[in-house]
Amino acid sequence: MVPQAQFAGYYAAEALGYYEEEGLDVEIIAAGVDINPQQLVASGDVEFGIDWMGNLLATRETGQDVVNIAQIYQRSGMRQITWADSGLTSFEDLGGRTVGVWCCGNQFPTFAALTKAGFDPENPDDVVVAQQAFDMNAFLNREIDAASAMTYNELAQVLEFVGDGSAFPGLHAGRPERARLQRIWHGYAGRRHFRPR
Repeated sequence: MVPQAQFAGYYAAEALGYYEEEGLDVEIIAAGVDINPQQLVASGDVEFGIDWMGNLLATRETGQDVVNIAQIYQRSGMRQITWADSGLTSFEDLGGRTVGVWCCGNQFPTFAALTKAGFDPENPDDVVVAQQAFDMNAFLNREIDAASAMTYNELAQVLEFVGDGSAFPGLHAGRPERARLQRIWHGYAGRRHFRPR
């Protein structure tokens, strides 16, 4: 797991000695953008991994013998976001644009939405797919047109960002300023579009 807010409970349990109290010898191994937890489990390097169901299903499809023992989220927190001044308000608008995605199975929801919008994510003439780090630097520097973001982590990084001349106000600026960011929401089962009020 990447040391981020979404995994705070695991780190807190370790720091507070909860694993030890239960007789568990736990070592948390930090992951990264290029590390697939299912492959670590399948190879025997670790006993358990934490990842999204879509990633697990993709790994099983390759013949790896891994099993999901728990799913702690009812819905995906993943979003694709764009700048309000870009004019991009739906996946149909992303043709010829650069779209940031994460590896290791995290790309599948975005690929499904792009395919539904009529684009082949594997064809750079349709849409350019960029490997995105687990931060928002490429998006904030406008190196990519749309970026993957989780509601509980990367989206907050964007909403807290204030650019040159306060070009992009943070959450403290109030509701009207937050509306400058358009969010394209999609999940595994479908997609909807909305803008913050």
